[in-house]
Amino acid sequence: MPHHRKVRVGRQAIVDRDMNLVGYELLFRASGADAANLQSQADHDAATSQVLTAVLGDFGDRTLSTGARFFVNLTRAFVVGELPLAPGLEDVVLELTEEILVDEEVMAGARRLRDRGFALAVDDFEGEEHRVPTLPLAQFVKLVLPGVDEAATLGIDRYAHVERLLALVREHTDDVLVVVEKVESLEDFHRCRAMGADLFQGYWVQRPVVHESASMDPGRISALRLLVALGDPETPSAEVERLVLADPALSFRVLRLASSSAVATSSPVSSVGHALVLVGRRTLSSWAAMAVVGSADPGAGGITGQGRAALTFVLARAGACARLANEQSQEAYTAGLLSGAAEAMGLTTDELLSTVRVPDGMRQALTSFEGPVGSALAAVLSTEASPGAPAPDGAAQPLEAGRAYARALSEAAGLSAQLSV
Repeated sequence: MPHHRKVRVGRQAIVDRDMNLVGYELLFRASGADAANLQSQADHDAATSQVLTAVLGDFGDRTLSTGARFFVNLTRAFVVGELPLAPGLEDVVLELTEEILVDEEVMAGARRLRDRGFALAVDDFEGEEHRVPTLPLAQFVKLVLPGVDEAATLGIDRYAHVERLLALVREHTDDVLVVVEKVESLEDFHRCRAMGADLFQGYWVQRPVVHESASMDPGRISALRLLVALGDPETPSAEVERLVLADPALSFRVLRLASSSAVATSSPVSSVGHALVLVGRRTLSSWAAMAVVGSADPGAGGITGQGRAALTFVLARAGACARLANEQSQEAYTAGLLSGAAEAMGLTTDELLSTVRVPDGMRQALTSFEGPVGSALAAVLSTEASPGAPAPDGAAQPLEAGRAYARALSEAAGLSAQLSV
């Protein structure tokens, strides 16, 4: 069964006074429904998790962003630390939504987020007294311009309403950018700009654009990132250790693997860094592949029979690629792992690459079969009679590729058994 789902995220532009793009608000979308249809707090937490996972890698910068910042709504659980914010989100603007009752716990959580380097936005501020203390902590405050019908129902002047709120914000902090939401016309833009608003969002600026991509759970994304880093011989050991430490499940599995019979040592494992030295990059790459394709929880260490068969297939492809690529064996091994992982999960190569950044050379090898690594991968795919194999071009001898695959398959079966205990 493929280990992925479809994630849908809406994206709406935020511009400055000169109509330059500043960022995008990312909006949860599910099966055509929007966040207004979420029923429980758990639903809202799950929606936030989905959007944050999209930021971390589901879509990649090529789809969702052009270097602009992301704005993402947070629920209380993320603010107070009941749910974790993964590393890699420091450039995201975290919006404190109007549903969050601001109390001492929320204020303490907001300060912790600021101390970690996150930018905060007070979302949909309506002058609520309990939310005023958050204004000095924020880099952005978002005000909603009431619609024409809404203003008529409430009996208010819609522009005067925004102007009053803007003045209230300025009373408490000068060091903040005010975003006016629901800017629906050129007149809305000019009137709010004249009031002194800094940024603008709404249908007149851009209607939300919904993007859909294959998605994996954060554990598999972490494993994929580790796999890519290990595929580059120039990646320093400190960076590999950082990627492992950033995910508790990865750290636990590495420590367990270093202490197992798969790694022969009489020395006690003193740290994750020590474990990484004991395990070695090739074995660690193979385990990362198991975490991606295995049907058990990547952090639990177990794997079903179906998952073991998939792992053996992926490891065989990787090992054969490494044997054929000679001087670029580590890069070829990683290319085989990524290609095999995509096939095992029922993803196209492009869908898998949309979840993780890879070097240009690796991308070209995987998608266009360029260079020695790409040539090795093409030969192995042809040997497997894989549907993704390119047309034969004589780049590699079928007999040589067949022998490499046979040896790699024998090794993969043993390694799969060791890793999946």
